[in-house]
Amino acid sequence: MPMIWLDLKEAGIFSNTLLSSQFILKNYGENPDNYNEQLKKLETLGRLVLLTDTVCSKLILTL
Repeated sequence: MPMIWLDLKEAGIFSNTLLSSQFILKNYGENPDNYNEQLKKLETLGRLVLLTDTVCSKLILTL
């Protein structure tokens, strides 16, 4: 079966804490401030993934 090439999708940096806070309040009825630490960790993880991808791409290009 032939394979189809699809470009990778990019999400960019996720830094929308307000939207996440509104989602938590609306869907769970909980105080969004209780999740500040977890949301910061999620944002940090997203930044690390983008950084790792950028570094790996540059390494491949230099080989």
